[in-house]
Amino acid sequence: MAILIAAGLASPWAAAQEGALRIDGYLQARAVATERPTAAYTDDGTSFLVRRARVRFTHDVGIARFVVQLDGAASANPIIRDAYVQVPFGPGDTAEKPFCFWAGQFKVPFGYTIPESSRVRLFPERPVGFETTVMGNALFPTVRDRGVRLTYTRAPLQADLAVVNGGGINAPTNDPDNSKDLYGRLEYRFGVVSAVASARVGSQRVGTVDRQRSVWGLGIRVTPLLTGELSAEYAAGLDAVPGRAEPEAWYVQYLYPLNARWKVGARYSAWDPDTENIGVPGAAGEERGPGFVVAYQPDARLRFTGAVDLLRVTADAQRRSATVGVLQTQYAF
Repeated sequence: MAILIAAGLASPWAAAQEGALRIDGYLQARAVATERPTAAYTDDGTSFLVRRARVRFTHDVGIARFVVQLDGAASANPIIRDAYVQVPFGPGDTAEKPFCFWAGQFKVPFGYTIPESSRVRLFPERPVGFETTVMGNALFPTVRDRGVRLTYTRAPLQADLAVVNGGGINAPTNDPDNSKDLYGRLEYRFGVVSAVASARVGSQRVGTVDRQRSVWGLGIRVTPLLTGELSAEYAAGLDAVPGRAEPEAWYVQYLYPLNARWKVGARYSAWDPDTENIGVPGAAGEERGPGFVVAYQPDARLRFTGAVDLLRVTADAQRRSATVGVLQTQYAF
């Protein structure tokens, strides 16, 4: 069954039989070992868990597509991860139309790692600071939001513009502060090299005052590079809380296929919740360190992954270890 990828230079519209209903999904079961530097981090130890158990329903009717993706692992009850309608338009056949209008709940268009599917990503989690951190704060903690989006795809260019609530998918159904966030993403490919520039501009109500909340980012990807893939991404911005922080996240990553079944990868990622608090007594939360991954895929549906992130976290005015090790079994259909 087809895998739909909402971002990248490939068109977001794939040809399908009109009126066809497609079902696909994947499950990620894990054994996790974590090391945390102080009592402030509550998930120290070892655990078995189901990280993701997702099923997606896609229905094409020629002029539009309906997509709903459910996740049964994040909570006791299934939750909706994606729920949107895509409407292609412009010159050409349906599969080749350059424009696509989105409405609903979808991944926000920013950089490389945020739109990338957890189903195909080699590392179990995104680089630190983009979706998750040891402290629990990050630039895009829910990855998704609700609103409308316009995509233009005509190789070698892809452009995205989106207007969303700004609170992520954990926010109430109604936008709590009535302000909207604007996303823009522009990707261009030069042979084996692609470059991406992204931005988010918005505001957040703090008390009775609307404060600016923005992020901008740059990225580069080289595929192939010595038969592997090199990616680097940098994002920084201005957060409305706490105290007008200026967060920053970046990573450099290289993935290499040893053969048709084995793949390895290495990356270095860093997160700073406020680049302006250097030297401030009690400042904490900076995270950085290398990560490594090995994956064995004996079949198109089955993949075994082992990964470790050797993070160091600023806590108690010291750099302390915050290592995370993951053994994951994934089945996709």
